[in-house]
Amino acid sequence: MEIYTLQALEAIYAITKGLPRLVNNLVTSCLICAYGRKQKQIDEDVVYQASQELEV
Repeated sequence: MEIYTLQALEAIYAITKGLPRLVNNLVTSCLICAYGRKQKQIDEDVVYQASQELEV
């Protein structure tokens, strides 16, 4: 099982426009959010929640 769904990866790219520092910060926040939700896979809902918390 992949950690990030395809939709989550597309959302990460759309939000960060591929900028490495933003990608790193966002995926780290995604991991923390998913852990808090007790999810084993990161979907686009987690990505959008993480981006709101980072205010990206």
